[in-house]
Amino acid sequence: MGLEVRTMAEARLRRSGYSALRDVNCVFHDGMLTLRGRVPTHYLKQVAQQRVRELEGVRWVNNQIEVSSSLRQDVSVVLPSGLGA
Repeated sequence: MGLEVRTMAEARLRRSGYSALRDVNCVFHDGMLTLRGRVPTHYLKQVAQQRVRELEGVRWVNNQIEVSSSLRQDVSVVLPSGLGA
């Protein structure tokens, strides 16, 4: 189950529409999902946590994502096809 939860969590982050969340890694053990990586804003740190917190089997989220302002220039939103300008 651990590998399945980790795989589902990482897939949710990659499909979030925020490119910065594609580099967040997940580790799952005994009901705790740990998030690790770096994002440019506190908002994206919270978005990552919200995206994974309701996955089946996850009782706690240990959000160890670091916020690094040096990444701010790399923030982009990827819109699903047909929604862009």
